[in-house]
Amino acid sequence: NNFSQRPGNRISSWKAGRKLEGDLRCVGTGFSELLKRKERYGFKFIRRDSSKFVYQSPNHNTSDDKIITTSVDRMHSYLNHKSDALGEVIYEVTLLCDELKGMYKLVDDAGMVGSRFTSRVAWLKQMRIIVQSADRCVQAFIDDSGIIRRSNHLFKTRSGIKLCREIDKIQHTMSLVVRSIKAYGIELREESSSVVGLEEDIQALVSQLTTNSEQHSVISILGIEGIGKTTLANKIFDHGAVSQHFTRRVWISLPWKSNVPWVQEVHDLVDEERYLLVLDKVSTIDELNTLRAEFIPVTPNGSRILFTTRHSDLAKFFNNTPHQLRLRTKEESWKLFTQMVPFSPKEEKQAKEILGKCGGFPLAILRVGYLMSGKDVTAVEREDVTAVERLKKVLENDIDPSSLQTYTIDSIKHLLPDSEPLSKCLSYLKLFPLDFEIPARRLIALWMAEDLVQEHGHNTKTFEDVAEENLSQLIGLGMIQIVERKLNGEVKTCRLPYSLPVCSLEATSSNHRAALRFKRNRLPITVGESLPKVASPLLSIFSFDTREGNKPG
Repeated sequence: NNFSQRPGNRISSWKAGRKLEGDLRCVGTGFSELLKRKERYGFKFIRRDSSKFVYQSPNHNTSDDKIITTSVDRMHSYLNHKSDALGEVIYEVTLLCDELKGMYKLVDDAGMVGSRFTSRVAWLKQMRIIVQSADRCVQAFIDDSGIIRRSNHLFKTRSGIKLCREIDKIQHTMSLVVRSIKAYGIELREESSSVVGLEEDIQALVSQLTTNSEQHSVISILGIEGIGKTTLANKIFDHGAVSQHFTRRVWISLPWKSNVPWVQEVHDLVDEERYLLVLDKVSTIDELNTLRAEFIPVTPNGSRILFTTRHSDLAKFFNNTPHQLRLRTKEESWKLFTQMVPFSPKEEKQAKEILGKCGGFPLAILRVGYLMSGKDVTAVEREDVTAVERLKKVLENDIDPSSLQTYTIDSIKHLLPDSEPLSKCLSYLKLFPLDFEIPARRLIALWMAEDLVQEHGHNTKTFEDVAEENLSQLIGLGMIQIVERKLNGEVKTCRLPYSLPVCSLEATSSNHRAALRFKRNRLPITVGESLPKVASPLLSIFSFDTREGNKPG
């Protein structure tokens, strides 16, 4: 602006031009210094996105794309078909073409996803100016050459010297743009590991929110504390399809000191627009009463409300089936774990030994992952050690199960407030050894045989149907971990999570069931002598041999 508004006299123009040149050199130096620091310290600008509907920018079909590719192709044609005319400058023109191609690829890679499309448009505009300038200079040189065979010249002509100077200026400008792209470029990566296992949840909830059905005007996400409710809500809030569908999106983290501030803030933001309101960590009935009084009457215009809670009675407040979050499966746990800390095949057995203690609970997996990666400075010294050595440190110290315990008795009561059938079915798993993989079909059969499954007062569902529903609910509440699925997606094996406190199940467990566990290298005991001390009258006996291999126990 200062240069374009310079006075008309020659001296002022000369001074303004010199100042502009100096300013541009400062800008170039600034880019260089930023890039040097970025490379020296290994800094990267990273954007993560789990959305399956990420907006892809058009590739090679904008007007600038066409101009750039056409001009570069034309210069390549000069090199192939008019090499005699370019003889004295053929090296400089060849280098220029290669640099233009590299720059175009850099621009193309730097803006292919989401908001970076805007950056790509700006960089393409700069590159179009550069390419057109280069094309004009080379064309002018060829036209000026006439019939002279320049390949015979050992020294550059005046036209050749002029073209080389122009190419130097163009390369300097290219260097500035390339440095700016590298300095400010954003690297796209897949979503962070905490999203592993939430892909289906994201897809299901996005579909509900963007469907024009009043049945889904209020949706709740239910689960134990730390299982990923806020993470899931965040991914949905930032999802491409959601941001395009709703004119306004508002996120409120509860609890607030008063209902009045957040209510007023939401009213100020949403007005009459179609909005998405997310309330994170709803914990009281008053918050939902306020929500119903202030916002439910205005949702028919397509607006939606999504809230997270760890209280089952609050999740069902609007008479809708809550979306329940489950624990990670064995496969998902391993994927989540190895994204944080890579392990070689020889390390897998030890790593899985630790992973088994996490019980599919993402918070516990992340804790152990940070511990092994050396990111938790309070747990492992900051040393330049391998994952094996860190793993040995963890194994030597032996992770205390209580440090991974993410459940509390109160949290279980919140999830199972008045459900005695579910509590009995859950308590039954106490009879199984910790981390024992239970076949789902056998568990359902045992529940039925032990008379733990009750009908709901009608004959449309069998006892087996009710037992399967109970298993699904306990999985959804994060009380039972899926270990393995069948090919059709059904649960094959499951187990009681390591992080679920067994003591919290004692209040509802039966005094008439017993499980005897014999540890390896221990002398056997007489079962008959032990039973009177365990329970009377005795309804059932479980005996487990958890040793691996084909030898009989």
